[in-house]
Amino acid sequence: MRQFLYIIKRFLTDLFKYPAMVNAELSYDNYWQKKKVGSLGLPNSFQVARGVWIADKILENASVIDVGCGDGSILQVIKKTKRIQATGADVSDFILKFLEKNDIKSFNLDISDKDAIDKIPTHDHMLLLETLEHMSKPEDFLLKALTKVNKSVFISIPNTGYITHRLRLLFGKFPVQWRSHPSEHLRFWTVDDFSWWIDSLKLGNETTIHLYEGVPFLNRIWPSLFAQGIIAEVKIRTSHTS
Repeated sequence: MRQFLYIIKRFLTDLFKYPAMVNAELSYDNYWQKKKVGSLGLPNSFQVARGVWIADKILENASVIDVGCGDGSILQVIKKTKRIQATGADVSDFILKFLEKNDIKSFNLDISDKDAIDKIPTHDHMLLLETLEHMSKPEDFLLKALTKVNKSVFISIPNTGYITHRLRLLFGKFPVQWRSHPSEHLRFWTVDDFSWWIDSLKLGNETTIHLYEGVPFLNRIWPSLFAQGIIAEVKIRTSHTS
């Protein structure tokens, strides 16, 4: 009963309210030091769902780099079930030090730099989780990422076709997918949009898509409407291994 009431409360909050908007110039270090005080490294339900799905698809001792990793929560979830060589790539000095203290190799990387992908060493897998929607040209980043892995790239993005986003439009409000400022997300996908997008990049045959979170039970019956997140594994083509 308590879980049901929580779901209803979250649903109504997502439908009618706006997050508190803060200064867009607020430092990234400051965000992690103040926004997640006491919860650094503790994954939420979305991160757990992503981490479990990814862990099921990778082999023991695989090298995994999480680009834009934040506090490394996803890597910690994966490490609970798979022994991996984990690297977290981020721009925050505060976060990089936090990762090193928690047995995750750190790599300084600013994804706003258009040449950032060229600086990443080759790994078995790359994680681009809740990352591509922050870019104006995620196609370029994804295609380059596939040249930096031996096996696959994992992507996760919000499902803009989720029921609360659709209903917000019905009530005259744009879907809210930002935490601190509306400028955070530059690109948006529904499930159909994402499938079209992947096919347009000629990656459809290499991609496995999974929908998760959202409204329990209904997210299995009609996932494009009731699942809140999209996650996918894009495997490299044969030509990338030659």
